[in-house]
Amino acid sequence: MTSTLKTEKIQFRGDNSDAITLSASGGVELPSGLKANTIKHTGGTTGMAIDSNGFVTQPNKPMCSVTKNVDNQTQTISGTNYYTLTGMTSAYLNSHSVNNKSYWNTDNSRFEIPSGAPTAFYYCEFNTLFGITRPSSGVNWGVIGIRKNNSSGLSNNISAQAYREATNGMGTSTYVYDMLSCACIYQLAAGDWVEPIFSGSAGVTMLIHSGNYTSFTVMQVG
Repeated sequence: MTSTLKTEKIQFRGDNSDAITLSASGGVELPSGLKANTIKHTGGTTGMAIDSNGFVTQPNKPMCSVTKNVDNQTQTISGTNYYTLTGMTSAYLNSHSVNNKSYWNTDNSRFEIPSGAPTAFYYCEFNTLFGITRPSSGVNWGVIGIRKNNSSGLSNNISAQAYREATNGMGTSTYVYDMLSCACIYQLAAGDWVEPIFSGSAGVTMLIHSGNYTSFTVMQVG
């Protein structure tokens, strides 16, 4: 047998103050506020924690902040191809990298949304000390970007880029260097991934600098 309790207010026994008020439309008011140390899923996993100072943390929010290993990455550009980074393992001069929830795949150098994860918005940022082969004449150019993709293949899927040109008069070394950065927000669903990429003038060699000069950050924001 099912019973229904109908009421407008639930009061505190000590002083008859209102603890919970129910409106005719079904809304719930808590005059003294909702007080809790944690907010959890019905399965028990903590989604949000609040300390005694009111500081809020979300311990299960997916995010990564990774850097390159000890090796520079050089690539001679073929046609209009884009290339993904390698060695984004944070293994060189970085003991404080972040890979909360383990979405970062070091084998493929990309941030992957696993099966069963909810669709959400993610902030992405790519920074690198980028080298373009200094030409003997004319102009060479290079570009970095952040690409969204999945196993079915997406089009028009590079939402952030940074561009640089190099001429012979820019220094005397093999490469002309500049710090390039780009950032964007992507909506990602299970099976999607985001990855840092680069390209440039066909037939020209580009360089991605090693270590902390190259970093990639992704964080769920909504």
